[in-house]
Amino acid sequence: MKKSIFIIAFFSLFVSITSCNNTKKADTTTNTEQTEVTNQKVEKLEAPEFRIKMAELKLYNIVDVRTPQEFEQASILKAKNIDINGDSFEEELSKLEKDKPLFLYCKSGGRSARAVEKAKEMGFERIIELDGGFESWKAAKIETQHGM
Repeated sequence: MKKSIFIIAFFSLFVSITSCNNTKKADTTTNTEQTEVTNQKVEKLEAPEFRIKMAELKLYNIVDVRTPQEFEQASILKAKNIDINGDSFEEELSKLEKDKPLFLYCKSGGRSARAVEKAKEMGFERIIELDGGFESWKAAKIETQHGM
């Protein structure tokens, strides 16, 4: 009798542990994270996939979070420069439509990771970050614009 109670208790514990819901889902094939509670979707894509996603979506915001000096040297086509270290970063970002996908990049990935967190806090529904930043874009030899 004691043995069957132990088995039932162990089975119940096992079921309760394995059935707990996690609030995040991960898609390891595209490095996508989606939070169910807020319905936000964050993707981190390498340069070729980032470019393809821009072409697929057509309507989006693309933000370069580097300094104006870095931005003037070269940037991704149609990008808007909003310096994450500038005084008006949050104000400028808040002017963008939160229901449109938000593409973000910096030089190598550090500043854009901070920008992703800020955009999530501000309620952007879909955020797509360029893995490796503008350096990876240049390395992939994808078209840029100069002297904006």
